[in-house]
Amino acid sequence: MAKAQSVPSHTYSTTKMGGKDFAIETIYANGNIYTRIGGKWSSVPMTPEGKKPQHDKAACAYVKDELVNAEMTAVYSTHDVSPKGVTDTQVWISKSKGLPLRVEMDIKAGSQQTTAVHTSSRYEYDNVKPPM
Repeated sequence: MAKAQSVPSHTYSTTKMGGKDFAIETIYANGNIYTRIGGKWSSVPMTPEGKKPQHDKAACAYVKDELVNAEMTAVYSTHDVSPKGVTDTQVWISKSKGLPLRVEMDIKAGSQQTTAVHTSSRYEYDNVKPPM
């Protein structure tokens, strides 16, 4: 996933939380992270610290090969446990580029892990431009 942040990329995500859907766009370009939430863009500089994995007990396993938009991918499943909760993720990595094309993430947060969040993301790498 850090590799996706090191090349220009545009991510389109939908997050479902509390029965509501939120659309989020993220662009990594020109040393900045641009994020659009609720129709408004904001930006922050990228830092090397922001690219480091933030997990306590994580496991990753290869699941299968699968086509995504006519591109062969390797699908990986991760399970991450931290003091903030449990995250289960499936990542589709392009076999030719080594970059993620799709991510499905389920987070159970809180002391009782009662807050459930699902995020579905797709990644694009062509014609990426920062917002104006």
